[in-house]
Amino acid sequence: MKLLYALALLATLGLVLTPLSEAGNQDKAAQEQKGKQKDKGETKPGDNLDGVWTVASVEVAGKKVPNESAKLTVKGNTFTLDIGGKSIKGTYKADASKTPKEVTSFFDDGMNNKIQIDSIYELKGDTMRVCGGLGKDRPKEFSSTPENGYELVTYKRAK
Repeated sequence: MKLLYALALLATLGLVLTPLSEAGNQDKAAQEQKGKQKDKGETKPGDNLDGVWTVASVEVAGKKVPNESAKLTVKGNTFTLDIGGKSIKGTYKADASKTPKEVTSFFDDGMNNKIQIDSIYELKGDTMRVCGGLGKDRPKEFSSTPENGYELVTYKRAK
Protein backbone atom coordinates (compact mmCIF):
# COMPACT_ATOMS: atom_id res chain seq x y z
CA MET A 1 0.00 0.00 0.00
CA LYS A 2 2.88 2.39 0.79
CA LEU A 3 4.30 1.86 -2.70
CA LEU A 4 0.94 2.66 -4.29
CA TYR A 5 0.63 5.74 -2.09
CA ALA A 6 4.15 6.89 -3.06
CA LEU A 7 3.36 6.35 -6.73
CA ALA A 8 0.15 8.36 -6.36
CA LEU A 9 2.10 11.22 -4.79
CA LEU A 10 4.74 11.06 -7.51
CA ALA A 11 2.03 10.90 -10.13
CA THR A 12 0.73 14.19 -8.96
CA LEU A 13 4.14 15.75 -9.44
CA GLY A 14 3.61 15.24 -13.17
CA LEU A 15 3.36 11.68 -14.46
CA VAL A 16 3.69 10.04 -17.82
CA LEU A 17 5.69 6.84 -17.50
CA THR A 18 8.50 7.21 -20.03
CA PRO A 19 11.63 5.06 -19.91
CA LEU A 20 14.41 7.06 -21.55
CA SER A 21 16.67 4.07 -22.04
CA GLU A 22 16.96 0.31 -22.00
CA ALA A 23 18.61 -1.07 -18.82
CA GLY A 24 19.75 2.42 -17.84
CA ASN A 25 21.94 3.06 -20.91
CA GLN A 26 20.90 6.48 -22.19
CA ASP A 27 21.81 7.27 -25.74
CA LYS A 28 23.19 10.65 -26.77
CA ALA A 29 19.83 11.93 -28.07
CA ALA A 30 18.12 11.17 -24.74
CA GLN A 31 20.89 12.96 -22.85
CA GLU A 32 20.61 16.01 -25.15
CA GLN A 33 16.82 16.06 -24.73
CA LYS A 34 17.16 15.87 -20.95
CA GLY A 35 19.55 18.84 -21.04
CA LYS A 36 17.09 20.84 -23.17
CA GLN A 37 14.25 20.02 -20.75
CA LYS A 38 16.26 21.43 -17.85
CA ASP A 39 16.84 24.69 -19.72
CA LYS A 40 13.19 25.27 -20.71
CA GLY A 41 10.22 25.96 -18.49
CA GLU A 42 12.07 27.07 -15.36
CA THR A 43 9.84 27.98 -12.47
CA LYS A 44 8.60 31.51 -13.09
CA PRO A 45 9.05 34.29 -10.52
CA GLY A 46 6.16 34.39 -8.08
CA ASP A 47 5.82 30.61 -7.90
CA ASN A 48 8.10 29.83 -5.00
CA LEU A 49 7.73 26.07 -4.61
CA ASP A 50 10.79 25.78 -2.34
CA GLY A 51 10.21 24.37 1.11
CA VAL A 52 8.84 21.39 2.94
CA TRP A 53 5.32 20.25 2.03
CA THR A 54 3.10 17.78 3.87
CA VAL A 55 0.20 15.91 2.34
CA ALA A 56 -3.22 17.26 3.37
CA SER A 57 -5.36 15.02 1.14
CA VAL A 58 -5.10 12.48 -1.67
CA GLU A 59 -7.79 11.47 -4.14
CA VAL A 60 -7.18 8.69 -6.68
CA ALA A 61 -9.69 8.02 -9.45
CA GLY A 62 -12.33 9.93 -7.50
CA LYS A 63 -11.79 8.13 -4.20
CA LYS A 64 -10.21 9.60 -1.06
CA VAL A 65 -7.09 7.73 0.01
CA PRO A 66 -6.07 7.60 3.69
CA ASN A 67 -3.12 9.89 4.36
CA GLU A 68 0.17 8.29 5.26
CA SER A 69 2.99 10.36 6.64
CA ALA A 70 4.77 11.84 3.63
CA LYS A 71 7.04 14.81 3.18
CA LEU A 72 7.91 16.55 -0.07
CA THR A 73 11.00 18.77 0.05
CA VAL A 74 11.54 21.15 -2.87
CA LYS A 75 14.74 23.16 -3.40
CA GLY A 76 15.51 24.89 -6.67
CA ASN A 77 14.60 22.45 -9.42
CA THR A 78 15.05 19.34 -7.23
CA PHE A 79 12.67 17.43 -4.97
CA THR A 80 12.79 14.61 -2.45
CA LEU A 81 9.71 12.61 -1.48
CA ASP A 82 10.10 10.85 1.87
CA ILE A 83 7.47 8.19 2.55
CA GLY A 84 7.50 4.95 4.50
CA GLY A 85 11.22 5.16 5.30
CA LYS A 86 12.15 5.57 1.63
CA SER A 87 13.32 8.63 -0.29
CA ILE A 88 12.73 9.32 -3.95
CA LYS A 89 14.80 12.11 -5.47
CA GLY A 90 14.28 13.87 -8.76
CA THR A 91 14.15 17.13 -10.67
CA TYR A 92 11.29 19.15 -12.06
CA LYS A 93 10.43 22.09 -14.26
CA ALA A 94 7.39 24.27 -13.77
CA ASP A 95 5.75 26.60 -16.26
CA ALA A 96 3.57 29.19 -14.54
CA SER A 97 2.80 30.92 -17.85
CA LYS A 98 0.39 28.12 -18.85
CA THR A 99 -3.23 27.87 -17.73
CA PRO A 100 -3.46 25.72 -15.73
CA LYS A 101 0.18 25.89 -14.59
CA GLU A 102 2.26 22.88 -15.63
CA VAL A 103 4.89 20.86 -13.82
CA THR A 104 6.98 18.02 -15.24
CA SER A 105 9.01 15.80 -12.92
CA PHE A 106 11.91 13.47 -13.68
CA PHE A 107 13.20 10.66 -11.45
CA ASP A 108 14.64 7.15 -11.49
CA ASP A 109 12.29 4.30 -10.55
CA GLY A 110 15.08 2.36 -8.81
CA MET A 111 15.46 -0.08 -11.72
CA ASN A 112 17.43 2.30 -13.97
CA ASN A 113 14.32 3.49 -15.78
CA LYS A 114 13.98 7.24 -16.12
CA ILE A 115 10.43 8.37 -15.39
CA GLN A 116 8.80 11.57 -16.62
CA ILE A 117 5.55 12.79 -15.07
CA ASP A 118 3.38 15.53 -16.62
CA SER A 119 0.94 17.28 -14.26
CA ILE A 120 -0.76 20.56 -13.52
CA TYR A 121 -0.43 22.55 -10.32
CA GLU A 122 -2.01 25.42 -8.46
CA LEU A 123 -0.35 27.47 -5.74
CA LYS A 124 -2.46 29.56 -3.37
CA GLY A 125 -0.53 30.85 -0.38
CA ASP A 126 0.77 27.85 1.54
CA THR A 127 -1.47 25.36 -0.29
CA MET A 128 -0.44 23.55 -3.47
CA ARG A 129 -2.70 21.24 -5.48
CA VAL A 130 -1.22 18.89 -8.06
CA CYS A 131 -3.13 16.71 -10.50
CA GLY A 132 -1.79 14.03 -12.84
CA GLY A 133 -1.80 10.32 -13.53
CA LEU A 134 0.54 7.43 -14.13
CA GLY A 135 0.73 6.76 -17.85
CA LYS A 136 -1.75 9.54 -18.62
CA ASP A 137 -1.69 12.75 -20.59
CA ARG A 138 -1.37 16.01 -18.69
CA PRO A 139 -4.82 16.86 -17.27
CA LYS A 140 -6.67 20.01 -18.35
CA GLU A 141 -8.41 20.56 -14.99
CA PHE A 142 -8.13 19.66 -11.29
CA SER A 143 -10.43 16.66 -11.28
CA SER A 144 -10.07 13.07 -10.09
CA THR A 145 -12.82 10.74 -11.29
CA PRO A 146 -13.14 7.01 -11.96
CA GLU A 147 -13.34 7.90 -15.67
CA ASN A 148 -10.12 9.96 -15.89
CA GLY A 149 -8.14 8.00 -13.26
CA TYR A 150 -6.11 11.06 -12.19
CA GLU A 151 -4.57 11.59 -8.76
CA LEU A 152 -5.29 14.90 -7.03
CA VAL A 153 -3.05 15.74 -4.06
CA THR A 154 -3.26 18.78 -1.82
CA TYR A 155 -0.05 19.78 -0.02
CA LYS A 156 0.39 22.27 2.81
CA ARG A 157 3.66 24.13 3.25
CA ALA A 158 5.22 23.23 6.62
CA LYS A 159 5.81 26.20 8.89
